[in-house]
Amino acid sequence: MTPQQLQERTLTFAVDVGRLIEPLFDSAVTREHAAQLSDASASTASNYRAACNAKSHADFTAKVGVALEEADESHHWLTFLKKSGRLAGAEPERLIQEALELSKILGASARTAKRRRDTNPPRPKGRRRK
Repeated sequence: MTPQQLQERTLTFAVDVGRLIEPLFDSAVTREHAAQLSDASASTASNYRAACNAKSHADFTAKVGVALEEADESHHWLTFLKKSGRLAGAEPERLIQEALELSKILGASARTAKRRRDTNPPRPKGRRRK
């Protein structure tokens, strides 16, 4: 999967989650949980996009790590809302699976970035060769 494809996939995930939970904002009981899920899913997409535009390897590694945390949090809130009976049907299950898959993909990317960082330490600052 290319970075552009993963950007599109994370964005589609955030949009689909937003559509699914829109009715939950009508109830005081579910409003906060829906807001948490909305924030986490949107943050998954925005942090991965930021990682793709990172100015350094360290910045990329940090932002992919945040995207991973947000995907995992999205998985938590989707599972919580499903188990609590606030979400039902096939769409929550599909999005739970998608959150899990995104977490695995982003986790693999974070591990690769850390491994590359560890095997290619930054060069010391100072005079450059001509």
